[in-house]
Amino acid sequence: MTATAGPHYDLARFGLSVTASPRHADVLLVTGAVTVHMRAALLAAYEAMPEPRIVAALGDCALHRGVLAASDTLAGPLEDLLPVTVRIAGCPPTPQQIIDGLEPLLHASPETQ
Repeated sequence: MTATAGPHYDLARFGLSVTASPRHADVLLVTGAVTVHMRAALLAAYEAMPEPRIVAALGDCALHRGVLAASDTLAGPLEDLLPVTVRIAGCPPTPQQIIDGLEPLLHASPETQ
């Protein structure tokens, strides 16, 4: 994810930037497996987002828990917790896969999300 902000991939050219506050976010980007202890914080961040809420699962761990699937410390796949709009597979996904996964959101109208 960090590489997407660099000059080679330059995610900002699409008008996308990372913010620490869910109140200022258009997309909740979940970058790993959701643990039992982080479940409440994830749901609180989702509730703090403005409508329409878009959730992106970044990587195999967020999508289906990846190599950690058998762990009892995980709350489950992200889709069991929140409605996922964007699925970006990979372990980890390349910066180009991340951009390719997020780029269609720029062309979608709020009604279609």
